[in-house]
Amino acid sequence: MQKNVRYTGFLILIFAILIGCEAAMNPEQKQAAVQQAMATGTEYFKDKYGLETEWTEHQFQPEHASSHIALYGHVKDKPEDNIYILINYKTFEVISSVHPKEEIS
Repeated sequence: MQKNVRYTGFLILIFAILIGCEAAMNPEQKQAAVQQAMATGTEYFKDKYGLETEWTEHQFQPEHASSHIALYGHVKDKPEDNIYILINYKTFEVISSVHPKEEIS
């Protein structure tokens, strides 16, 4: 019985270490993720809506909750027309976006 408890405890410890290593991003990894997400967001708005974008802010969602980064910005040369996009920073899949309705033809 004690052998099973030790084995189970060992497996839980290894699992926790692996999860912890996976979740922690260093500053260089975060910067690379931001750059790739911005490129993905720019391409998405251009291809889907024909809009040029300028990104002004980003925010990582809590790593323990999701693998998403939110980008905030506006349509190029129109700072009053705000845009937003949520991107998975592991797969760079677009999760959702918000754009000015009047900009879409």
